[in-house]
Amino acid sequence: MPGKSLIIMNTDIKIMIELQEFWNKILEFQKSIGRLKKSSLFWEKELSDFKKKIASLSDNITFNKMELKKFELELAATDDKLKKFHLRKDEVKNEREIKALEMEIDEAENSKDALEDKILSKIDEIEHLEKNSISVSDELIIKEKQVSDDLLKINEEIEIMNQKIMKNKSEFDSLYGSLSAAVSLKFMKLLNSKEGRAISLINGEICTGCNFKLPPSVSMDAMNKEKLVSCTNCGRFIYSN
Repeated sequence: MPGKSLIIMNTDIKIMIELQEFWNKILEFQKSIGRLKKSSLFWEKELSDFKKKIASLSDNITFNKMELKKFELELAATDDKLKKFHLRKDEVKNEREIKALEMEIDEAENSKDALEDKILSKIDEIEHLEKNSISVSDELIIKEKQVSDDLLKINEEIEIMNQKIMKNKSEFDSLYGSLSAAVSLKFMKLLNSKEGRAISLINGEICTGCNFKLPPSVSMDAMNKEKLVSCTNCGRFIYSN
């Protein structure tokens, strides 16, 4: 019976080391998927930002065209006012009324000049915005193709990673059933609570799982490989090569 107990212990250690290797691969593939998804989100945001930029330019163009229309209407009204002022010049008789009318004409002329400047400036601004919008729209076409290709590759890589996870998970589950009942529950608990690492190699008297220096008696027990030993600091199973 003692010999049988020793075999079980050695077998459990061997199985746990293999299980840990499967689990490490699963975790690494999951991290890779996480990185790929972040990359996917980055490209999607990049594309979304481009679309928002085009929408903003479009709104800006619409707003400036409305402003231009308003200035043109104001200019037309000012022109009508000037025509009426000039028609009244023939009707005005006294000097005081003539001076008052001339002041109104000057004011209208100044307003007209200002409106014409605003209109020219607004036309230039609209032309600039429209050119910019065309440029960004052309970029968007290229960007959409690039993002589409990148996302396709990313999704393909994620699918490959998921298949690898399933393969390692299947092998893990199959092997996990070989662990003795006394070990299996603690091993799984450690995997889920110790950053995915349930068993660690010792380096001299150091647990590589937590870098804790083990008491000599514990490290000696781990080195003789005749029984299961846990780190007195992190609680992980420990073993020696």
